[in-house]
Amino acid sequence: MGNNTTTEVENVRKEQSIYETCGVCDCKREHGIHLYNLFICRDCEKEIIQTAPEDQQYHYFLKKLRNITQTKQFS
Repeated sequence: MGNNTTTEVENVRKEQSIYETCGVCDCKREHGIHLYNLFICRDCEKEIIQTAPEDQQYHYFLKKLRNITQTKQFS
């Protein structure tokens, strides 16, 4: 009986998983990071970190990261 309950809970969690659209590759992913309002999937995060500034893809990442907007806090 305990195993069935565990399996049911795991199935519910899988169904409730939240997929977000990556702001870089535009794919729906479950895991990643948030930079202010922009979600970046783990794969893109790794690519961004490993890309050298002289690499052609670096400029692509810069363009995509310009979509980050910092929310203003009013006190």
